[in-house]
Amino acid sequence: MSLFDNIWNGHTTGNKNGRYEELTVDLVYGHEGTLALCLEQLKKYGGPKMDPDRLFFVVDHFSPPSSGPFADIVRDLQTFCTQRQIPLQKHEGIGHRLMLEDERVQPGMLVIGADSHTTTIGGKGALG
Repeated sequence: MSLFDNIWNGHTTGNKNGRYEELTVDLVYGHEGTLALCLEQLKKYGGPKMDPDRLFFVVDHFSPPSSGPFADIVRDLQTFCTQRQIPLQKHEGIGHRLMLEDERVQPGMLVIGADSHTTTIGGKGALG
């Protein structure tokens, strides 16, 4: 069995809906560019359910913001995170590199993220 299969099978809940299978997720990665697209939904549906220890949010794509609208996105994300006590790594580097350095990411974990570089955590034996 492949590493992918081992990680996948270790995270299944047994719930299926047609071709889709429900998984438990160890860590959620997001940056201001992708989180801005779903911030209203997170406020509405995910606020109280979100475990800050399982979130890895960064500001890296608009660092520093090059325009007023980008600065507004960063401000809105920072406000969201502050109100919910979610750590936000702001202007500390590139998010997928920071995630590789974060000790929370361990072999065998399942990490989801709306960034094409989320898969780089495969270098730590995790699935992204």
